[in-house]
Amino acid sequence: MTLLAVALVGAIALAHPATPPSSEGFVSIEPGVRLYYRKIGSGKQVVVSPMGSWLADPLTPLARPDRTLILYDTRGRGRSGKVDASKVSFEHELSDLEAIRKQLGLEKMALIGWSHYGLMVTVYAARHTERVERIVAITPAGPRSDPYVQKGMETIRSRVDGEKYQEVAEKKKAGSFDKYPRGYCQALKAVVRPAFFANSADMTKMTFDECAFETEWPDYQDKWWGALFGSMKPWDYRETTGKLAVPRLVIQGEKDFIPLEGSREWVEGNPQARLLVIAGVGHHPFVENPSVFLAAVDTFLDGRWPNGAEEVKLAPAPAKPEH
Repeated sequence: MTLLAVALVGAIALAHPATPPSSEGFVSIEPGVRLYYRKIGSGKQVVVSPMGSWLADPLTPLARPDRTLILYDTRGRGRSGKVDASKVSFEHELSDLEAIRKQLGLEKMALIGWSHYGLMVTVYAARHTERVERIVAITPAGPRSDPYVQKGMETIRSRVDGEKYQEVAEKKKAGSFDKYPRGYCQALKAVVRPAFFANSADMTKMTFDECAFETEWPDYQDKWWGALFGSMKPWDYRETTGKLAVPRLVIQGEKDFIPLEGSREWVEGNPQARLLVIAGVGHHPFVENPSVFLAAVDTFLDGRWPNGAEEVKLAPAPAKPEH
């Protein structure tokens, strides 16, 4: 083979890197509860993330010869299948992650959690610090429910077209979706989902269709979230995670519905934690600006802080009134 041919082969390989090997399966947790997982790559560094069906395509570029991704769907979500609401709780989510670790034989792992799961993986790390190398929390729920849950919901409501939402609600009440519940999921998603993006055109970049799964249909989701929040609220994990000695990167979309103040609180005063705000994106930075997102996460998983990640100093205590 000539030198030119060798160079061309090398260029093609760089332009089209080999797809990392992948496999999938289920981890049995208890009778009637099993969790779907997908394993991508076979490298020494292991990165585990819930909401695997949603994140598989966006996060796959993080897989490398020296890194393995394990993405799983939590109980009652995605491909893991429906469960009774009595089996849904925050403690179940924490123990399920530990079961995943044990059954897959993982000694240590990095964790990536999106939205509610940014909170969950951080609390898990506080309980199992010796098992966690690094944490990426993507647009995480706030470390305390009050005031951030209310503020976030108010922002969503302000962004949703009220008339269109009411039209869908009236069709539902009239029984229009009784024979096609997937249609209700699709109709509701079309109205509500734009509230989660800075630019609604970016919605088309989402490759996972949650409405293809009964676990994501609104009637089931109402019960699922009701059970989960019922097991959590009110919550305040500032003391639990405030001094967590695990490197932690919190990524926040500048235009996310989740209040930026909550993400600042996650890292405030902790030298092992930093906040990266990505401009012009909402709740899905991995699809709204994947180049910036992936570069930042890749750098962090390699042991360095990405450009733009900043420490948040503790706010000074209020001065005591003079007598």
